Amino acid sequence: MDAAGPSAERFGMLTLVLTASSAAILLGVMAVALYSFRKKRRGHRLPEGVFVGALGLGFPSVALLALLIYALLLSDAWVGRTRTPELTVDAVAAQWGWTFSYPDAPGAPDSENVLHLPAGVPVAFRVTSTDVIHSFWIPRLGGKIDAVPGRINTIMLEADAAGAMGGLCAEFCGVGHSLMDFEVRVHEPDGFAAVLSGLEGA
Repeated sequence: MDAAGPSAERFGMLTLVLTASSAAILLGVMAVALYSFRKKRRGHRLPEGVFVGALGLGFPSVALLALLIYALLLSDAWVGRTRTPELTVDAVAAQWGWTFSYPDAPGAPDSENVLHLPAGVPVAFRVTSTDVIHSFWIPRLGGKIDAVPGRINTIMLEADAAGAMGGLCAEFCGVGHSLMDFEVRVHEPDGFAAVLSGLEGA
């Protein structure tokens, strides 16, 4: 819930919406259950169609449809269908580490287990794997996406401000799975190019 980017903020909001919806449904079911245990119900019986039609079919259908539409809109923004990336980063997973390359910065060397990003810039991550299925995840920036051998999956993420945070592999990938975390260093946009050019001597 400690969001550091717009995608993570949307997921935080989705979590709150799902939690509130679940609580409302739980309270409704409990209310109906308590009503059914009342001793004096003669003359107050509700038609069966109300329970089956409105509460059993209508309410769940409307609630689930609303959540589905919201989740689909969130998914479009998450994978970058609604925004244009300003930077592309290739993330390649392998047992037991990550390699990041920066195709939009010619001459910039790859970085091992350290990801460099500019703040306030939408970044398209092209994620793949050289061996087994891994999963690319920076919890404070947003959702995760699988790294699948022979396939490139894309996810759009953005960091709000300069700072440091962690990333990890979120898919069990073997005995060294716990070693597959990486550091994320978010830099001010003006100094990002200089940071990449300085990686050669790092």
